[in-house]
Amino acid sequence: MVVVVADLYGDAMPVVLGMEGSANKLGIGVVRDGVVLSNPRVTYITPPGEGFQPTETARHHQTHIISLVSRALREANIEAEELDAIAYTKGPGMGAPLLVVAVVARTLSQLWNKPLIGVNHCIAHIEMGRLITGARSPVVLYVSGGNTQVISFTSGRYRIFGETIDIALGNCLDRFARIVNLSNDPSPGYNVEMLARKGSKFFELPYSVKGMDVSFAGLLSYLEQRSCDLLQSGEYTVEDLCFSLQETVFAMVVEITERAMAHCGAKEVLVVGGVGCNGRLQEMMRKMAEERGATLFATDDRFCIDNGAMIAHTGCLMYAAGLRTPLHESTVTQRYRTDDVEMGVRGLFTYLTQQPDNFTQCDLHNTYLVFDAENYIATSYRQSGLARHYGGEYLSFIVLIRAAITELQKCRITPIFVFDGCHESKGSKRETLLKRNAERIDTLSRYLNNQAFNDVENTQQSTPDILPKLTNQVFLSVLEEMGIHHVNCEREADIHVAELAIYLNCPVVSNDSDFFIFGTPPASDYRVIPLMFLEQKSKPLPSRCSACTDSAGCHALPCKVFRPSQSVLRGICPPLRPLLPVLVGNDVISSVPFPSAITERLNSSQRNGMSYNSRRIHAVIGWLSGFSDDLSTPVREILSLHHGKQLEDITAQIITCVLGYVLDLHTVCRQLADFLSLKEGKKSHVCIASSPPRPNGDIIKATTLEAAVTAVTNVLPSQQCGVPSMKSDANLICGWPQNFRSKFRQGCISTTLLDGLYVRGGTVMRILMEDLGLSNSIYYVTEKLRQLQYGLIIHLEEKLGCSYKLCASNGGGAVEYRRQGFNICCFELQVPRLVFPPVQPASPDLFTDFFKHYLRLDLRLVKMDSIESHSLVCLLVFWFRNSQIARFRSSGLHDCPVALAVIVCALITSMFFNSARRNRDAMNSITADLCDRFGVLGSNLKEQHSRFQPSRLSIEIIHQLNELQLVYQEFHQLVELMDILCVHAGSSDGCTAPEIPSERFFSFIPEWVMFSSGRLLHWLAINIEHSTPLDRMHRLSTHWIPWIVRGLLNTLDLDARSLSDRINSLISSAERMLR
Repeated sequence: MVVVVADLYGDAMPVVLGMEGSANKLGIGVVRDGVVLSNPRVTYITPPGEGFQPTETARHHQTHIISLVSRALREANIEAEELDAIAYTKGPGMGAPLLVVAVVARTLSQLWNKPLIGVNHCIAHIEMGRLITGARSPVVLYVSGGNTQVISFTSGRYRIFGETIDIALGNCLDRFARIVNLSNDPSPGYNVEMLARKGSKFFELPYSVKGMDVSFAGLLSYLEQRSCDLLQSGEYTVEDLCFSLQETVFAMVVEITERAMAHCGAKEVLVVGGVGCNGRLQEMMRKMAEERGATLFATDDRFCIDNGAMIAHTGCLMYAAGLRTPLHESTVTQRYRTDDVEMGVRGLFTYLTQQPDNFTQCDLHNTYLVFDAENYIATSYRQSGLARHYGGEYLSFIVLIRAAITELQKCRITPIFVFDGCHESKGSKRETLLKRNAERIDTLSRYLNNQAFNDVENTQQSTPDILPKLTNQVFLSVLEEMGIHHVNCEREADIHVAELAIYLNCPVVSNDSDFFIFGTPPASDYRVIPLMFLEQKSKPLPSRCSACTDSAGCHALPCKVFRPSQSVLRGICPPLRPLLPVLVGNDVISSVPFPSAITERLNSSQRNGMSYNSRRIHAVIGWLSGFSDDLSTPVREILSLHHGKQLEDITAQIITCVLGYVLDLHTVCRQLADFLSLKEGKKSHVCIASSPPRPNGDIIKATTLEAAVTAVTNVLPSQQCGVPSMKSDANLICGWPQNFRSKFRQGCISTTLLDGLYVRGGTVMRILMEDLGLSNSIYYVTEKLRQLQYGLIIHLEEKLGCSYKLCASNGGGAVEYRRQGFNICCFELQVPRLVFPPVQPASPDLFTDFFKHYLRLDLRLVKMDSIESHSLVCLLVFWFRNSQIARFRSSGLHDCPVALAVIVCALITSMFFNSARRNRDAMNSITADLCDRFGVLGSNLKEQHSRFQPSRLSIEIIHQLNELQLVYQEFHQLVELMDILCVHAGSSDGCTAPEIPSERFFSFIPEWVMFSSGRLLHWLAINIEHSTPLDRMHRLSTHWIPWIVRGLLNTLDLDARSLSDRINSLISSAERMLR
C-alpha cells in the first residue's frame, strides 16, 4: 500500500531506500520525497520477562533483512536501478544490530552503484513527524525505548533542552513489564498501556524532575522493590501499578516539555518515538497544549515506532542537500546525539539546492577566497580519515593542508583564513559549551568501557569526535610557512567573514547557510561557496589569461557558487532578506506566526517537487518579494499579530535576529584588511548596506505597534550609502600594545585563555582524550603556567588603565570550567600579582630569575648544544613534575616511556627536516614518504606488542601525550607574553629595537615535528614500557633506536650511536634540573 503524506512529485524527485535496525525493529522503507511507497517492518519478540540482547537481535536482523529489502522494492514497484540513494541508520542504537544493517547497506551501495547516506535515528523520527503532521517549528518530545529528549531547533541544529539522565522512558516501561511478567507481543510498552486503562487506584511513586532533565531509574527501582508485596497483599493490582507508572512518568515529561515551550515561546508541540503513540501520553500533552493556546501534533504507530520510511525520508532531505557518506565513513555509532548534526537554517539549503539555477558552476582563478577557518580545519581533519584518538597525526595533516593550499596557489587563488576570537563577553554560549563537554565525557566514557576497544585499530567508527589539541596550531604553522593570509577576529567571526569577502569582492567559503541571506549591498557581487561544493583538484584551462603569461599554463578550481542576485532570493529587496530567517526560523528565533497572506500562498501552492518545508520557504520568499523597497509594510504585517507583552518580546527577538545579518563594511572588515595589507576589491566601490548609528546591544522597548515597527525598520540595513553602524570588534584589544595586538591577530595568543579573563563567567576547557579515572582534568598539568599568563595579562591591563575589560569574575580574576571526575566544575584561580619586567629595560637575568622563582626551572643548569634541545629539556622537566601519571609511574625521565618516546621521535623528525631543507623542491614528497614510514613503524610496533599481550590502546599513555601537548602550548605562549611585555617596556623606555630576552633560551621545535605521529608515539611508548624501568634506557639505545633508524634508512641518513649519545646528554641535563 502506498501512503501519500505530501503532494505527488515528478519523476525527477529522488527515490531513496531507507534501512532501520537500531533495536528490535527491522524496517525497510522506500520514499520518493514526501511519498511513502512501501514501509514493511518485522519485530524481534522475546519470551515474557526477557529483554532482547544485541547478539540475538543482530542474528534476527541477519535472517530477515535481505527478504525485507526485496519485499520493500516489490511493494513500492521500484527496481534497484531506479533508486537514487541508500540511507541507513548510523546511530544511536545497539551496536550489533546497527552493524548488520550498515554492512548490508554498504554492500547494496557498491552492488547497485548508489550513494550511501548515514542518518541520525533521532532526527529521522523528528523529520518524519514534521512531514506527516505538518508541524512547522515545534518543540519536540522524543520518547522511545532508547531516548527521552525535549528538543527544539536553534543555533543551526536540533538542540536538547532536557533529557533523561539515566534510562529512557520506553526502557522504564519495558523493564517494568518484565518485572510483572507481561508479554513482549506486540511490545511490552503497548501491554502496559492496555492494562493501565483498567487501573484506577494510584500508588504514589518518586517524581524525579531535575531542572529540565528527568530520571526514571530510581522510580523503577522503587517500584521493583515494592511491587511483589503490593500485588501479593491484594492492595494493588497489576493494572493499578501500570496506571500509576504511566501517570507519573508522563507527568514528568509533560512538565519539562511545557517549560521548553515557555522558554521558546512555541505554539506547537510534536510527540515522536515509539512511546509517542501512547494514547494517554497524547491525551496529557493535548491538555497541556490547549491550556497554553498551543497545538499538539502526533502520529500513529505506523510512523511513531521505528520504521524504514523515516530513514528513507531523512535520506531524501540529505540527498537533496547534497550530503553523502563516503564508504570509508559509513560506520555506525551507538552514541549519536540529536544535537551532533548541523542543520543550518531549517530547510534553506535543501530548498536552494533543489533548484539548479541557484548555484552556478564556476572555475576559480586569480581571485581572493575568504575561508571560515575553524570550520575548514575541523572538516578537513575529520574528512581526512586521520586518527583522532592517539593525540593527533600532525605530520600527515601538514601534508594534506600543504597539498590543498598548493592547489589553490596553482590557480592563482589567494586564500584568507579568518578565525574566531574570544566568545561574546556576556558569556551567552557558556551553557551550550558546558553541555557539549558533558556529552564528550559521556561519549569518551562509553568508548573507554567498550569491549571492542581492545582492538583499537578496528574501532574507528566509535572513536569520540574530539579534535586533537594542537590541530589549529599545526594549521597556523602551515599558513605561516607558506605565507598565507590569516587573521583572528576579536570575538566570533562569521559576520566578519562575509564583510571581508564583500570588501575584497571575492567569494566566501563556508558550510553555514546563514551566509546565503546576509544583508548584502545591492551592487556587490556577493558569492558563497559551500565547502562541500569546492573541488579539491584543479583543472587546466584551455588558454592562458593575461595574469599567467609567464607561467606554464592556467589552472582553475571547479566549484558551485551561490549569488543572491542570481538566485530565487533576487526578488527580495536586500534590506528585507534578514526577515527570511525571522519567518522561517534560525538560531535566535524559532519562527514567528505567518501573516495571512503567506498562509494563503502556502495553502494555494501546488508546486511539484517540493516538500512542505520547501513550500513554506517558497511562500515566504514570494511574499517578501512583493514589497520592493517598502520596509515598514511587511514588518507591520508580521508584528500586527502580537499585542502587549508578547509584542515587546517578539520585537526584541526580531531585532536580535536581524542584527545578526546586518553587515558593516566601514569598520571591522577594513581593520582586518589593513592588518593583512589587502587592497579593497576593484569592483567593491558600492553603496554599502548599513544601519544607522546605534549603541551596541540597545533594544527599544516597543509598547505600541507603530513603536515596534519603527524599532525593527531602524535596524534593517539601508540601501543608500550609509554611515558606519558603530559596530565594533568588541574592543577586546583596545589599549593593548601594538605587538600584543599583532600577536593576537596572528593567532599566537590562545582565545581559550583569554576567555578566562574577558568572558563573563570564564572559559570552558574543552574535553580531550584523557583518563577519566583521574579526578582532576588533564588541564591540571598546566595550571601554574596559566596562572602566570593570567597574572601577566592582568598586570598589563592595570598598567594601561583597561582593567574594566576583565569581566570573568567580580574580582577581576580568572575563571575556568574544568572536568572534576565526571562533572564540569567552576574554578576561580588564584592569580599571582605580577610586575614584569620589574625594571626597564628588561635583561636576560630577569628572564631566568622569573623561571627559577615561579616554575623552579633554573635555565643556567642546562648545557645543551642547541636552543631547541634547551627548550625541550625545560618542557619535559615541567611536565614530569606536574603530570598526574608520569611522576607516580617513573622515578625520572630516564625510565619514563612517554618522555623517551617523545624525545626519540622529536629528535629524529627534527634531524630529518634539518637535512631535507637542502632539497626544498622535493620537501612535500619527502614529507609524505616519512608519513608513510611512520605509519609502517607504528604498525610494526603494534604487532611486536601483540606478541606479549592484546593490542589495547592505553589511555594512560594518551593522557600523558596530551599533557605534553598542553605544556608545549602553554609554555610557548608564556614565553610569547613575556617577550611582548619586555618589548613594550623597552619601547616605552625609548629603545628603537628592544632586545627579546627569550631568544637566548628558547627556540621551540615545531609542534608538528615534536608530536609528528600520535600513533607512532603511543605504540613506541607501550613497547618501551614493556621493559623493566632499570633496563629502559639501555633497551632504547641498543634496540629501539637502531630499529627505527633501519626503518628510515632510505629516507634519512642517521647514525644510531650519535643519536643515542644526544638523547643521553639531553636526559642527563633534564635529570640535573629535576634534582
